[in-house]
Amino acid sequence: MISISPAAATHIHRMLAKRDADETGLRIGVKAGGCSGFEYVFDERTPRDTDAIFEGDEGAKLYVDPRACVSSME
Repeated sequence: MISISPAAATHIHRMLAKRDADETGLRIGVKAGGCSGFEYVFDERTPRDTDAIFEGDEGAKLYVDPRACVSSME
């Protein structure tokens, strides 16, 4: 389970407001690279069909690519 703190929710809302786009939350994903062969990426956007969605204070949303989750969370 992931929870979004009030401070993180404020930051997510602030980032989205700066971009003034149709994006609705912060997405955590992975891509090839880094020491382990993968690196985390963070960007503002709308969720993909396979993303887990978590909602915090005042509707702040976090979208998590299933590949970014550890196997014990599956």
